[in-house]
Amino acid sequence: ILLYLFEAYNCSTRRYLSHAKNAPQEIQSYLEQLRGVEPVVKWKVRCFHYEDREFVKNFQGLFRLWENSNNNGSAVVSESGVDLQNRVQGDEINIGDQTASKFGSTPPYWMARKVVTHEAVGTYKFKSWEDHTLATLWKRSQSFSTSHEAPFTKLALSKLLVLKDQKAREDYFAQQAAFVTMEGRKDVFAEFATNIEVEGFRPRLLAVRPVRHAPTSSALSRLHVYILFTLLGLSLPYRIWFARHCDEIRVTVVKETSDSSESNDDEDASNGKSSWFRRGWGWGSSPSSEAMESKRAQELFRKSMQSFSLYEEEPTSFDLNVK
Repeated sequence: ILLYLFEAYNCSTRRYLSHAKNAPQEIQSYLEQLRGVEPVVKWKVRCFHYEDREFVKNFQGLFRLWENSNNNGSAVVSESGVDLQNRVQGDEINIGDQTASKFGSTPPYWMARKVVTHEAVGTYKFKSWEDHTLATLWKRSQSFSTSHEAPFTKLALSKLLVLKDQKAREDYFAQQAAFVTMEGRKDVFAEFATNIEVEGFRPRLLAVRPVRHAPTSSALSRLHVYILFTLLGLSLPYRIWFARHCDEIRVTVVKETSDSSESNDDEDASNGKSSWFRRGWGWGSSPSSEAMESKRAQELFRKSMQSFSLYEEEPTSFDLNVK
């Protein structure tokens, strides 16, 4: 029973239901907020070494005692099994180094423990950034045809950092190398990690649409309903029903950073240093088209989300005249 409850709690269905939002108003507001947030790129370094566990030290001490006895040598051993005579004579064995040398940089967990002695966090400093978020349809609902919208849409979000041009790449790796060189030499070993932070970002999101052909779906798409089904032992049937009523869309939050300020972007473009992201899409790179290309990217994303019924349709000029 505990295994069943643990699996039901950690499944993707519960994570989606925990972050459900109404479409299109709440979904549009949330995604537009993500698109307007400046990215934060953090580097983290941890310096550490390995130390043998107590039972390994005791075993090695007993082994040295047995070895010295066979060699007709004398040894003084404490209650914990440590060779005190060799310690006094300055012949103490560094078991931790021996374990690391025998098993490489990652000795078995049961033999040695990792001791972290230093941690540091650095931040990538850039001068300007742009948002180029993309959305793609991954899977259509199995229970609804193209003429009928599914009541739910699963949004799987991911983050991507794009360095605009060669100058931005050189600046990024120069800052990264300087940080690692300064902070990563405080112990025997070091590990490095990069994290892209976007305030408010959630990897899973559920969009709930009000559809006429499935009026009961919105009532069943509640977290407490899923919990009730789980307690009744019906978690699997609920998840099968839920999966068949969901479209799946992947949204990549793309943040493009630059080492030059916005005032210098035109100069970079004229020198052939246009955005890698734009060149990849085949867009122009002339100075006069920079603002137009950025606006075009935003409109492309908006139209994609409108085609998925996740953004509100913009009123046409005819509608405005009628009003």
